[in-house]
Amino acid sequence: MSREKSNNIYLGVALGTSGIADVGRFFAGLKMIAGLATILTLTFTAYYFLKPYDPSNRMDRYYKNQGLSKWEQQTYFLGYLGYGYLWGEHSSWTATYYKGCVEEHAYGCDSKTTPTEFVWIQIKKAPGDYIRMAIFFAFWFCLGFGYFFLRQPVPVRFNRNLGAIYTWHRGKLWIHPQYIFDYDYRPGLNLLSGGGFNGPMRIKLQSSRNPKKLKTFKLGTYPFPCDGYGQFLGKRLQEFMRGSYEDSDRGWPKNLKYPWWQRSLLGRKKLPGDIDQRAEQWLQSQKKTTP
Repeated sequence: MSREKSNNIYLGVALGTSGIADVGRFFAGLKMIAGLATILTLTFTAYYFLKPYDPSNRMDRYYKNQGLSKWEQQTYFLGYLGYGYLWGEHSSWTATYYKGCVEEHAYGCDSKTTPTEFVWIQIKKAPGDYIRMAIFFAFWFCLGFGYFFLRQPVPVRFNRNLGAIYTWHRGKLWIHPQYIFDYDYRPGLNLLSGGGFNGPMRIKLQSSRNPKKLKTFKLGTYPFPCDGYGQFLGKRLQEFMRGSYEDSDRGWPKNLKYPWWQRSLLGRKKLPGDIDQRAEQWLQSQKKTTP
């Protein structure tokens, strides 16, 4: 079966003759939270660096009396990374290196100490400052840019030909080895769309390495295209797996798509090319071990 055909159901158009339906994992909630975190983080960052001098602020007046501009005040912490003497211009850090280090031989320097060596001297003198700074910048980067790298999970494949439902998650196969399946639907208050109670479909798959271990996968898209969306999707998939689905009089939600705000710079995760063979081999191995 070609990927083009199997992807059609993932996009919301049923192909009853293909026997394969790739249904997208519900991804909107996490992506929305990451998007809001990005907006707030970058807005606060811009405000921090661009906020004007406030004469009523005691610290602003203090730094101005020291000869530091508002920009130099806000970027003072970058001196630990070489700003002002290794790169860029900053009056305080330039003076610290050229006067304190090279001329006065403070901080353990001598007249031949280079800007790069001065950085290493600071790191050795106060490694804790750099560890805390690294943690802060890592946290800031995740909040500020994590949204752009957050990838949509691989879909769950409903394969009527094998009589199984499966996906790939964290390096291993998760599978429901029967075409008859149960699903769960837990509606919740849909505040973002101003609608009533709604929610995605939920299905449990077992680990191929430890069949007793189960994991719940949420399926569907946002915004929800109809009331009781999770239940609607579950019933249609049950019909599809039984072979009783008729495209002529029952339509799939038409916006099971990949909206622009869910996209990632790293692209969308895809099922392994041999996922069907892996699932079939696992099913055969279970038959051999069943008494």
